[in-house]
Amino acid sequence: MKRRTLIAAGIVLVVSLIGVSNYALNRGDGLGAPPAAGDETEATGAPADASVDAMSETGLVPWIDTGKTGDPYQFATTEGAIAIYKYLRECYPEDKSSAKDIWTQTPCFNERVLELAASAEPADLFAGAKAVVVERPDVFAVCHDAGHKGADALLRRYWNRGAPLAEQQAQLREIFSVVNDTCMSGFIHGLFDTLGYLEAGMAEFEIALQACLRVLEFDCSDGMGHAAWEATLNLPAATKLCTLLPTNEGRVICDGGIVMRIYQHLEKTDPWYYGSVDTPGFVVKDWMTKVSSLCDTWPDDLPRERGSKEGCWAGAPYLYFKPLYSELSLRGNDFQVARVKLIEYLGHMAASCESFGSVGAEACYEAWDQYLVRIALYETENVKVLCEGLPKGRVSKCLTRSLAYLEDELGRNQAAG
Repeated sequence: MKRRTLIAAGIVLVVSLIGVSNYALNRGDGLGAPPAAGDETEATGAPADASVDAMSETGLVPWIDTGKTGDPYQFATTEGAIAIYKYLRECYPEDKSSAKDIWTQTPCFNERVLELAASAEPADLFAGAKAVVVERPDVFAVCHDAGHKGADALLRRYWNRGAPLAEQQAQLREIFSVVNDTCMSGFIHGLFDTLGYLEAGMAEFEIALQACLRVLEFDCSDGMGHAAWEATLNLPAATKLCTLLPTNEGRVICDGGIVMRIYQHLEKTDPWYYGSVDTPGFVVKDWMTKVSSLCDTWPDDLPRERGSKEGCWAGAPYLYFKPLYSELSLRGNDFQVARVKLIEYLGHMAASCESFGSVGAEACYEAWDQYLVRIALYETENVKVLCEGLPKGRVSKCLTRSLAYLEDELGRNQAAG
């Protein structure tokens, strides 16, 4: 399985950082009530319909953001997708924006995505948005919220809960088979989150997963974790939904998505989310102490190869990816300028991974090695710098895994091009 490191930043509720474990265990006992539309943000075994094989027609070629411009028309290949690409591209008229300008221009993009979600074909909207990001890679990290809200509106419009069962299943297969990974998987997360908000059943989750997994395995496994939390608001019930994933790796990624979603409810209570480059490391270290407490309460009857807590351990590095990615973005994606602060954060992350014990630390570092490639801007020398910032006993495995992952990802871009 080709694992992907596309991490979301969906923000919805604000809750206290105190008592995170109790919050995760007790916040619900089954399916949660869905929020209002736009808020943020029985299995049939029937074969998927032909739409899952339409990748070449809808521009669903996977693409990673290396910071280098690609050809938008490789992704916007239909008349509808091209029109949407041009309409959304107007929000970013230059070839590149300053860090300040891109945040002032993004509300235009967000509003237009939501507007288009009311009438556009899902495949055209997904492909048109991706074309913008391919041409303007700096948009990749700022359009996640647009993906969430646009996908929420699309699914609420497209999935007719009053239709005959077979028709509903066909609707879910179609929209989940044409979604893509743009905007840090914002559209994928939005679809899965809304499936949870709308209180989908196990059969509906399974249909959505079967369609989505055929396109993007990591992203859809991660999205399922987000949806599992929103659908249940209860840790044992959420991890049970992750058993729908067919592989141990998928179930671990799904568990990690639950960790992300729990903490995404908390993000706006911490200053680094807003981009303070002077955020003291203890803020993030404190979060890692809390995620360690959360992992201690993780259900102990899960079929995971490294033990029930494997997915929680693997989800923990997300809490360090966020401030590292923010630091890099605020430094204009200049790795050398951001280097000192990045290494400082790595020290905190390493200490946190080590606190999980030998098995938990290995799961934590293994997950981090894929986040690292993104922080390294897909540059070999930067990967080496970040790996060498870890404890000596971890450097060799970091280099082996991260460089292999880097080669795999860049190879996909070349194949796509």
